[in-house]
Amino acid sequence: MKQLTPEWPDSSNESEVFSPCPSMLLRSWWCFLHGLAVLAVAVSALDLGWKCLIVAGVLAHARWRQVPRVPEFEMIRPGRWSVPSLDRHEFVLTSQSHNGGWWLRLVMEDRQGTLEWVLYHDQLPPHSWRFLAGKVRTAVCGASENRVRMR
Repeated sequence: MKQLTPEWPDSSNESEVFSPCPSMLLRSWWCFLHGLAVLAVAVSALDLGWKCLIVAGVLAHARWRQVPRVPEFEMIRPGRWSVPSLDRHEFVLTSQSHNGGWWLRLVMEDRQGTLEWVLYHDQLPPHSWRFLAGKVRTAVCGASENRVRMR
């Protein structure tokens, strides 16, 4: 029978690095949303001057207000995560994380606070995506076994 879960190296000293690329799914949605706003303004009954001003604002928003990139992060050992670019280590994946099928909500906590990211399936290679989805399921199921109330 074919094994469905990706294998984790036997050695606990090895780390798995995740480098999310920008999501084309999110970029497409962003362009569609702003295009729809421009279309709505174009067919409105506003004066031409107001239309131009609003369209310029919408296009400026589409260009300069981009969704921030998720930084590179790694699993330094089973159950412990690190974000080297933020110089923060020893994160724990919490039960507030969620697997939505084609997206993952990662909520990681350490002594300094909480980091929360949403990743889409097109940001990681398939093997990394399956591995992360499995870790999210483990974090959520582990919390319910310990009778921790989840939101």
